[in-house]
Amino acid sequence: MTLVFVEPQYEGGRILARTGQVEVGAVFPLADGKAMWSFWLGSRSFIHVKEKSVLAAKAALMARFQDWLRFADLRAAQREA
Repeated sequence: MTLVFVEPQYEGGRILARTGQVEVGAVFPLADGKAMWSFWLGSRSFIHVKEKSVLAAKAALMARFQDWLRFADLRAAQREA
C-alpha cells in the first residue's frame, strides 16, 4: 500500500490522501500558512490535527498512515527503480 497526495483543484483547497482509489485522509491548508490534517481509515481515526505548515501536515499524515499499516499488519508497497 502506498499513500499518494492529490493536489487540490483550486488554490487553498484540500490535499487529498489516497491509497489506490481509496480516500484515507486530507490536508487542509489554512490562511495563516499552517494546516490541519485528518486520517479516517479504520477505527483508530483521528479528528483534525493542526500543524505548522502543509509540509508538516503531510509528514504527520504519512506517519499516521505508517502507524495504521503496522496496526493492520500490512506493508507499504515498494516502488520499482
